[in-house]
Amino acid sequence: MTTSAQAYEAAIQKDILISEFSNLRQEQFGRTVFQQGIAGLSFTITAIIAGVAINQYASDGSSGRESAGLLLMILPIVSIVTGVVYHEQHQSILMVGHYIRDRIAPLAKQLAGNEFFDWEVYIRSYPRTRAFRIAMAIGMPLLICGTGVVALAASFVPVFFDFGNVGVILLWLAELAGMLWVTFLWIFSRSS
Repeated sequence: MTTSAQAYEAAIQKDILISEFSNLRQEQFGRTVFQQGIAGLSFTITAIIAGVAINQYASDGSSGRESAGLLLMILPIVSIVTGVVYHEQHQSILMVGHYIRDRIAPLAKQLAGNEFFDWEVYIRSYPRTRAFRIAMAIGMPLLICGTGVVALAASFVPVFFDFGNVGVILLWLAELAGMLWVTFLWIFSRSS
């Protein structure tokens, strides 16, 4: 192959690599925006339901306590669903980052030299404190799932003592198991 043909092929490979990198960064950005939207939606739904439940509890005596307990049982379901979606987005964002680091960066360095992915190298080597790593590992599950756990705690008395309905009690226990599962899923996937 002639030198000009090799240079042309290298330029095409470089363009394809830059295009793939740009597309993956766009995907990462889109997933991050969606992830933030999920967290915001979770907090908004929580605030609305908690406000209605508090109002219900305060205004209607024992029947208000029962309806407040049932309303609060919606929050763990919201927390589980948003927690799973948030976690899935997080895993996809990490997967894209690993692909860029492990596949695209070595090819780019081979084609364009070592200075092509300086930001990628810098951001991965930037020192993060232990407190930051702990906050990232358990902060979001506590924010999303913590509201569900608080709702379960607040609905405990109405569910177990006011209703006494086996179906509602089983639903409450299933929600508790789901909340624990989502929280541990997040924590253990972050530590691996």
